[in-house]
Amino acid sequence: MTAKPKVILKNQPGYDPAGIASKASEIIDGLELDVKGRTVLVKPSFVFPSKNPIAMGVITRPQFVVGVARALRDAGAKKILIAESSILGPARLSFE
Repeated sequence: MTAKPKVILKNQPGYDPAGIASKASEIIDGLELDVKGRTVLVKPSFVFPSKNPIAMGVITRPQFVVGVARALRDAGAKKILIAESSILGPARLSFE
């Protein structure tokens, strides 16, 4: 039997990767996710990248992805893949 998907919302006042990693580690531990020795795919939702200094566009900020990847690495993930497709323009622009 497959477990029901869970959506978890946590307050994160900033985009400090270390703080995000700490919060993500709490979630990983709380859900008892076993990622040790596994390959994990992170799909961050880069929808509309922007270089505009006023707006970040409609993206998951790279700092958030870094924090989540650190938490997964700290939990023992063997390999962490970041996979994305953007609806406008190449997704790689969101990483720059």
